[in-house]
Amino acid sequence: MYRLKSIAILCMIHSLFSCSKEEINIINDEISFHYGLIQRNPILLENEFTKIDLYSPTITMKDSISNIAVIKNTIFESGYMGFQYGYGDIISLDNGQLMVVCERSKSLDDFDPGQLIIAISKDNGSTWSNIQEIKNEALNFINVTHPSLINIGNGHILLFFGVKFSVERIDIRYKESFDNGITWSKDKLVGSNDEQGYQIINNARVVYENNRIIIPVSIPHNNNAIYESIEGLSVFYYYSDNLGITWNKSKCYSSNLSLLEPGITYLDENELLMNIRTNIGYTLFARSYNNGNSWQFVTSDIKSTSSPQTIFKINNSDNLIMLYNNSSKGGNRNSLSIALSKNKGHSWLNLGIIEENSNKDYHLSYPGIYVKDENIYIIYNGYYNKKSSLKIAKIKLSNTI
Repeated sequence: MYRLKSIAILCMIHSLFSCSKEEINIINDEISFHYGLIQRNPILLENEFTKIDLYSPTITMKDSISNIAVIKNTIFESGYMGFQYGYGDIISLDNGQLMVVCERSKSLDDFDPGQLIIAISKDNGSTWSNIQEIKNEALNFINVTHPSLINIGNGHILLFFGVKFSVERIDIRYKESFDNGITWSKDKLVGSNDEQGYQIINNARVVYENNRIIIPVSIPHNNNAIYESIEGLSVFYYYSDNLGITWNKSKCYSSNLSLLEPGITYLDENELLMNIRTNIGYTLFARSYNNGNSWQFVTSDIKSTSSPQTIFKINNSDNLIMLYNNSSKGGNRNSLSIALSKNKGHSWLNLGIIEENSNKDYHLSYPGIYVKDENIYIIYNGYYNKKSSLKIAKIKLSNTI
């Protein structure tokens, strides 16, 4: 993540959440993790962690025999109105129009002042209009970042985002609209004022299924770790069963690996799948069979170039679509690829490439995904040398399953 490089340099954290020292073993004792309630400042000793066996992947990826047909376009070109664009999400409104939200700033740097903007498409993503800047009521903040959109129905839209105040604090907040995004409420805080810390969320990550909102988060579990490098991050999630009136927190999960930028996919009434970015060249997964009360972490042979994956469930089926950078080489986020699972993520088939660029320093990353009218809509960053465009790709659903 371009952002985590800045975090590694700038983040001297003094007041952060962390994980307690209670230990559990999972996956037939092959993997050990630590968990506990989120607290401030307790330090986990390095020798408390048990290493993960990276040489026996449980989840596998196979290659397809042919590439998939993709229609591509650009929503916001780098430099449009003097800004850079990225970290977006996309949904369909009740009237069938598409809504996209993204971050807009001068460089998309971690600490570059920026805001969120929304745009509408009335022609299935071919053109975009009605650009609206989302005002933020917070004081003395640096930027607003990594939004997620949720369509509750009947014109009710939830917009979640991070508000960055300093190297010690990112709030998770949200707004509500009851008229399909024409007007928005004032900011509301996820959690409470006592739960402020450097809470890292990704775009297109908030889940709403079975009347529950889930927000996956990564946090430093050692005050000095994120200042020295991007190692030393743990994961937890907020959840609400009453549309944000009250919020709860899950247990916090840590390991000897750094657990970054988690995503959660709702599979059925009690089963959830978590995907986690790591720095080991491969994707880490976790699965819960009791609605998130406990998790089984599993390794994979799916390449990951220290970048996040996005997973989306296809309608009411066991079919999942995953967007990811199919490379294990350092920070190379080129190309952006698509994969299919027909068994709830236990195995995957690589369907092909959404986009690639001959310049290997050109990043194609941080995708959002939405399925509407037999089409898969994918938005993502096209980033190079502090210049970033928000791009969109469309794929026929029938070409994937």
